[in-house]
Amino acid sequence: MSLVLALSLAAVIGAQDPTPSPAPDGQAATAPAAAPDAPASGEADPLDRVVCRTEAVVGTRFDSRVCMTRRQWNARRDESRRLAHRLESANANRDRQTAPGH
Repeated sequence: MSLVLALSLAAVIGAQDPTPSPAPDGQAATAPAAAPDAPASGEADPLDRVVCRTEAVVGTRFDSRVCMTRRQWNARRDESRRLAHRLESANANRDRQTAPGH
């Protein structure tokens, strides 16, 4: 059970976006002003952009390169968080004793 929790937490940590690095001239990079819900005409939705990340593979020394859209990465992160919360709740209530008649 703890192995599943460890794997799900590793997926969450690996799925987090890295912090943006400052521009070479010392100024912070600025994000586009367009809202993520409404892309400007002629532009692709930023959530449909493909992002590749390197992930550790359990049981081997080799890493694996995984490419998904930002939307897929977000869904994977959210599902991992839900799984971790569900497992944590199940483990916390495992030895709970209820009063008679309840």
